[in-house]
Amino acid sequence: MSKYLESCSLVSVIIPVYNVEQYLCKCLDSVLAQTYRSFEVIMVDDGSTDSSYDICLEYSKNDSRFRAFHKDNGGASSARNLALSHAYGEYLCFLDSDDWIEKNAIEKLVDVGKKSDADFVVFEADVVDETGAGRWRGYSYHKEYGLDAPYRMMREMVYHKEFYVSIPLLFIKRDFFIKNDIHFYEGVMYEDMLLAYQIYSLADKAVHFHEALYHRRYRDNSVVTTKKSLRNFISSMTIYRQVVSFTNSLPDEKKNYEHVVRCTYIVLNDFRALNPEDKKKLKKEYRKLIRDIRFRDAFGDKALKWRCRGFLFWVSYKVFQKIFVGDKADFRLYINKEAKGKKKVLMFMPHMIGGGAERVAAQLINQMHENMIDTKFFLSGDSRSEVVRSDLNEKTPLWLLREEMPKEAFVSKLGHKMLRVLSSLMCKPFELFKKSVPAEFAKLSITSQHCREIKFIRCMLQAEPGLTIIAFLQPTIPIALLAAKGLSNRVIISERGDPKRLMKKRYGKKFIEKYYLRADVVVFQTADAKNTYPKRIADKGVVISNPIKSDLPAPYHGERNKNIITFCRISKQKNLPVLIEAFYLLHSDYSFYKLRIIGDASNDEGIKVMGTIKKMIADFGIDDAVILEPFKYDVHQAIIKDAMYVNSSDYEGISNAMLEAMAIGMPVVCTDCPIGGAKATIIDGENGLLVPIQDAEVLYKTMKMIVEDQALSQKLSANATKLREELSLSTIAERWKKLI
Repeated sequence: MSKYLESCSLVSVIIPVYNVEQYLCKCLDSVLAQTYRSFEVIMVDDGSTDSSYDICLEYSKNDSRFRAFHKDNGGASSARNLALSHAYGEYLCFLDSDDWIEKNAIEKLVDVGKKSDADFVVFEADVVDETGAGRWRGYSYHKEYGLDAPYRMMREMVYHKEFYVSIPLLFIKRDFFIKNDIHFYEGVMYEDMLLAYQIYSLADKAVHFHEALYHRRYRDNSVVTTKKSLRNFISSMTIYRQVVSFTNSLPDEKKNYEHVVRCTYIVLNDFRALNPEDKKKLKKEYRKLIRDIRFRDAFGDKALKWRCRGFLFWVSYKVFQKIFVGDKADFRLYINKEAKGKKKVLMFMPHMIGGGAERVAAQLINQMHENMIDTKFFLSGDSRSEVVRSDLNEKTPLWLLREEMPKEAFVSKLGHKMLRVLSSLMCKPFELFKKSVPAEFAKLSITSQHCREIKFIRCMLQAEPGLTIIAFLQPTIPIALLAAKGLSNRVIISERGDPKRLMKKRYGKKFIEKYYLRADVVVFQTADAKNTYPKRIADKGVVISNPIKSDLPAPYHGERNKNIITFCRISKQKNLPVLIEAFYLLHSDYSFYKLRIIGDASNDEGIKVMGTIKKMIADFGIDDAVILEPFKYDVHQAIIKDAMYVNSSDYEGISNAMLEAMAIGMPVVCTDCPIGGAKATIIDGENGLLVPIQDAEVLYKTMKMIVEDQALSQKLSANATKLREELSLSTIAERWKKLI
């Protein structure tokens, strides 16, 4: 050992610790293995949530030179400041808890420090990846700076673009820290930018040791490599101000404006990395910084000055972009990188407000997710407050196009509005004379209304060529078909309502005949629905019924109470006035029966319908016999012993409520809606009863049959539950899976 080390000066090794259980032992072992033995290790656990603090305690028990402290999380700076208050060494050595040092590092640094009598020693480091491999010289100097006044050394390092502000690469006298009242700036990032500047400016003597003694580990989720955020900008702005303030306090020969310029570049870059919302919030701060830099002549950095003047060009570009270009979306955000080799499905629907088709789509996508298919769910029309997610698995990503689509350019928005007016004028004559709108006119109408949605979905399909899109209902079906034109993505569409009603709409018959042929598969709920479509489209089709929920209670076939039940979303389609009229007739014969209507009015139409049925109930004088209840998710358990379930809809694909009522063993009365959804499921008189739509008299007589004939009630109950296995969720989902 060198004669300069005979006094064995104590070295305080300061290690802030936070959630590094995987790397901490290597760090501490590298200190334990030092050839220089006169050291103390101050480990400060900064509120770790893993076993890091336990590891620190273990080392402190086994070696008295190791001391462990624990504090609430406050960042590395606060941990280092706490350690400084407990340090007794002549020299300070800072070590990050996921890094390590060479076994003779402290011995060499003490030797150099003693010989030079420098306030601090600058040394070097190599960099490794997270595994500790891939070593490269990350903090090495191309020239040797020797022994010099630190502020001149710093200026030369900055000139050669190799001034490293990392505090762990400085071996410092503790007296120097105490004398100059130096401490770490807490609560921010980039604190080394300030502290290193203070050390180089306030010290009298420094020496450069041209050897890599430190091994720095770069981790994906570390402070250094984490993606920039609002915290970065606030931190860099704070440090910039501190650096400027400190510079103003220095004598002229020690002022280093090149370092101040470096700090300003960090602030500018951090602002550029912010998202648009954060930029708006901090625009005043940013403009103030720009003015400060532009009028601070002492900076003397022409590139920086031009960059600040470029702020005006940047603002002009943003205005130009808003008017003519619009924003762009990053479709890589929607790609699941962990789903390599998996089938990928995008379910595309207009709404999720508790309707039957939405429930079917959610159940199918849940089942696909459980079968290891990569699933996504996109809604084209809903806002966040309108979404009812109760049926959709929380693990399935749900996106709203209204939120995800980038802002449209002003000129583009104006153009689409004009196109919408033009297409409406072109289509109106055909609608007035009740003729089918030509396919191209219908397409123009769709593209003018949904241009952004079509473009967005197309870009998403291009980003993932293996993605299958399943479109339920209007207008997502035409959006998906137009978006997928010419792409390799598989397109599956499924109309869930009455095709005859659809054919009468603007983008009805002619559009369907031409553009539905682009679909790879068309899924129909019933054979009647399939046969309503043109033959070329029907030939692409398969008939798949709705599935029955898998979490229903066990069927009940016992004694029933005197309640008649319906549960549905309150809407005009459900024709509840017919049900109330039929029940009024039944109530005249059997006054002890009650009608329970369970459902919510989720839009203006529903609220209007609710007002109508309340008025009818009051007019008929059956307020005490009709109970209006909000929808509940345990509805099946609440109704399972009721006398019967009644569906009075004017049109319906396949009613999920009807299927669920049958599955739990309820006698069912259902209107025979167009496209034969009920008829495809119910064998009249065997497992349920069918009635014509909009006929209160027949509905009353049919309900009366069940009330008066207990044998019929029991027969319907027993036979209805046979659907449970035939239409199980797993069976129906398997049929869908074969289409993907």
